[in-house]
Amino acid sequence: MILADLYGKGYHLDWGQLFEKGRYFRVPLPTYPFRGESYWIPGQLPSSIERPENTNPDVQREPLDAETRQGMQEMEELLYKLLWSQLQSLGLFREKHAVLTLLREQAGISASYDRWLQESVVFLARQQYLYCPSAPVCDEHTTCTVVEPALVESATVWQLWDLHKEQWMQNADLKARVVLGETMLRALPAILTGKRSPTEVMFPDASMELVAGIYQHNAIADSFNEVLAQRDNLEHTPTQGRLLRPGLLEIGIRNAAFRPLKWMIPLSRVCQETQ
Repeated sequence: MILADLYGKGYHLDWGQLFEKGRYFRVPLPTYPFRGESYWIPGQLPSSIERPENTNPDVQREPLDAETRQGMQEMEELLYKLLWSQLQSLGLFREKHAVLTLLREQAGISASYDRWLQESVVFLARQQYLYCPSAPVCDEHTTCTVVEPALVESATVWQLWDLHKEQWMQNADLKARVVLGETMLRALPAILTGKRSPTEVMFPDASMELVAGIYQHNAIADSFNEVLAQRDNLEHTPTQGRLLRPGLLEIGIRNAAFRPLKWMIPLSRVCQETQ
């Protein structure tokens, strides 16, 4: 924390010396609300940090309610089971020991999904479906031990999913996750074996319908979007006596989350042209 504070104040730190005697790993931070993990700031903030004013009374600033959190936890557990069963349906993880490259080749999975498979193995290992000595770093040569190689029937897990689905679909903070997660996981075997394109499944007929609800009309996404829309914080942030002027501002034009565009026009005053 001390180093982070110094770095935040502009001190130049030689990070190479800090890690020269040991290994270090990249830490994934949430950039999209897919993961469903909330990072709320508890209690009072230091006086040097000003909490943005909430200009939208409909935006939920507090943590998700207990029912939604429980639903997200139940959904995550079933999504892992569905992922596992779908991979097993392709012939993966059916034996006690598994080498990723051999599994991929035997299942007919495209080499372009190597990175995806490695990341999936890391998550499955965290859920104790697998044991991988090299975790949290896995590559195509990683050998994993399967905790329980017995086949998990996808139909059985989908039945459990359907039992919960009706209740989840009544919750505005869960509905989009349910639809997108189910759509992608049902198509997963066809995607991995090259029979279907993932973008074709996620964006049918070039539509944003499946993903739009991830970016809007749920507590986490709306909170992120509201903070981004605080143009006053962007326009009046002093940096050593001058205004902070971004050189480039990228906005997803097709992202339906940015419906209230009243704050965009004044941004022309603070954005410099970039050659």
